[in-house]
Amino acid sequence: MSTDNLISFLEETRKALFENDFEALSKYIIMPLVVYSPAGVLVVKDLEHFLAVSSSYREALAVHAITHGKCTILERDPMRNRRTRVTAHWTELDAEDTPLVTSTIRYFLLMPKPDRWMIEMLEYLEIPIPIEAVERIIH
Repeated sequence: MSTDNLISFLEETRKALFENDFEALSKYIIMPLVVYSPAGVLVVKDLEHFLAVSSSYREALAVHAITHGKCTILERDPMRNRRTRVTAHWTELDAEDTPLVTSTIRYFLLMPKPDRWMIEMLEYLEIPIPIEAVERIIH
């Protein structure tokens, strides 16, 4: 899959998050989902847990006026066993497209079918909200 298609996939997942379409977002996730962040490790066990965590994260982004983001791929590993690791840098934007902060996320992706990505694990290298907000979400 091309870099443009990969960016489209990542932006589609983020769009679902920002539109509170957690059902659509959950279709891109493999459970259990392991999420690493500077605040600790979270294991999202099932859909109910995923919906609660995603909703809390979306609310925290809204508190900081983050409404969407622009993605750039920093690094991408070659595909092995239908898997790849992608590091994406996000410029987090407000409703007027003003850059507010940045974040960097490492995605561990599986391609179970041709042209279909699924997220197996996330590693937040740089978070777009204060660490205290992340701690409240994961603990």
